[in-house]
Amino acid sequence: MKKLIREDTELSMYIDAKRRDEDFGTAVFAMARVGFLGDGKKYKVIVWPEEGDNIPHMHIMDTNEEGLLDACIRIDEAEYFPHGKHTDILNRKQKDMFITLMEGTKLARGGVVVTNWQRALDLWNENTNHVQLPEDMDMPDYRKL
Repeated sequence: MKKLIREDTELSMYIDAKRRDEDFGTAVFAMARVGFLGDGKKYKVIVWPEEGDNIPHMHIMDTNEEGLLDACIRIDEAEYFPHGKHTDILNRKQKDMFITLMEGTKLARGGVVVTNWQRALDLWNENTNHVQLPEDMDMPDYRKL
């Protein structure tokens, strides 16, 4: 059962109070969706700020959570961050869609236009007690993945 906390045009934060994930050892956790890969919304990119890791990262997974794709990519470096069951690697097409999404822009709160990568960085910083990233850092070259 998902309970909606807040919804923006491209951002949904929710608590999934019913699901228990042994990677996190908790039944309640918050996620922030950055966006979707491709036109069909087959894959979603989310930030899970409080899953217990000190490594700033994003999850890329299939929208239906059927386990078809479950990868993690760092926000601050062009590297994968495999942990728990999140160990997949993007294929060339998925990587191209990921880069297109990260370079894409959206209108953020306050009328400021930011890239989706900057939104992911901001979501990490706003919703974690772990490592904070400098707001003025440059997006990593994800072509090096």
